[in-house]
Amino acid sequence: MGRRGYRRVDATTTAGSIADTPVQHVEVKRISRRPPCVTDLLPWAECLPESRAFVLEDGISIRALFELTPVGTEARTARFMAGLRDAIQTALTDAVPEREDSP
Repeated sequence: MGRRGYRRVDATTTAGSIADTPVQHVEVKRISRRPPCVTDLLPWAECLPESRAFVLEDGISIRALFELTPVGTEARTARFMAGLRDAIQTALTDAVPEREDSP
């Protein structure tokens, strides 16, 4: 067996059987890599903790970041889905107050 007991399933063998070739540690590390964090991809220059907002690179634009939790929607009724949509829309609308003194 390869390191940590990983074994490669070879597509040319019978479905579900284990091939004789061990998986290399490098291959396990490659497929286990985490994707880049979304905040690393955003053009923000500064975080404003008191307002929980981000100033973007242009120095004028301000953005907010939300953490979303998945909700099971499989086999849900159209009424449930419409209610869920409305709840999300209301939460996002109410979360960011409109202010005259803020861009």
